[in-house]
Amino acid sequence: MSISPPVEIDIALLEFVQRYANTLIKWDIVTLFGENPHISDAAANLARRLGRAEPAVARELEDLALLGLLRRTRLPGGAVYRLAEDPELRQSLARFARDYHRSYSSDGLSQNQRRAR
Repeated sequence: MSISPPVEIDIALLEFVQRYANTLIKWDIVTLFGENPHISDAAANLARRLGRAEPAVARELEDLALLGLLRRTRLPGGAVYRLAEDPELRQSLARFARDYHRSYSSDGLSQNQRRAR
């Protein structure tokens, strides 16, 4: 029996996920902004892009705005959301989109788990 080498855990990235991507809808939103950092759009349009219900997406967008990951701008037609300008958050978001989204999707299953279905 061989011993596997220890797995290195990126604590900062794990904390980012626990804080900002702790639901499947937030996971999708965070991934969308990570892959498209210049998006600025309304909840209805973001929900449509994600294939999710608008009320659920709107709640999670508000939460991510309160947490400081997103910025909300109120316009006469409703709120528009964009990524916050914080360089550290943007760097963590880019790492999340690159590292975590590569092997997991919004259903929470790895690519291998999905193939086994």
